[in-house]
Amino acid sequence: SKQGRLLGNLRDDLMTVRMIPISTVLNRFSAVVQQLMETYGKQVELRLIGTQVLVDKAIADKLYDPLLHLIRNAFDHGIEPVEMRRKQGKSDIGCIEIRAYQQGNRTLIDVRDDGRGLNLQKICQRGFE
Repeated sequence: SKQGRLLGNLRDDLMTVRMIPISTVLNRFSAVVQQLMETYGKQVELRLIGTQVLVDKAIADKLYDPLLHLIRNAFDHGIEPVEMRRKQGKSDIGCIEIRAYQQGNRTLIDVRDDGRGLNLQKICQRGFE
């Protein structure tokens, strides 16, 4: 019984050592968004929420590329040019939000933008083509 508790504590300690704040990944996207703004002339605020959430270091390293793809899609296809945003009554500055949070024993990451959303008719048409 004592040995089982000791091994359990050791396992928990090892898991804690492997955990890092997700901010180590998410903070890298500020520079990416800044570069995109300079290149394409769009104004975007990047909001990072839940940066203190802990993730396994090996998983954190593998999160960068998929999250970068989602951010690029939000920037390229979601956030409209300033003129279009003004016509729609939106702020000149678009918003991309990355939210990390725990739900039970799972870590979830949401990526959202305040852009135009998906054009389902266009997507269906492209699928038919």
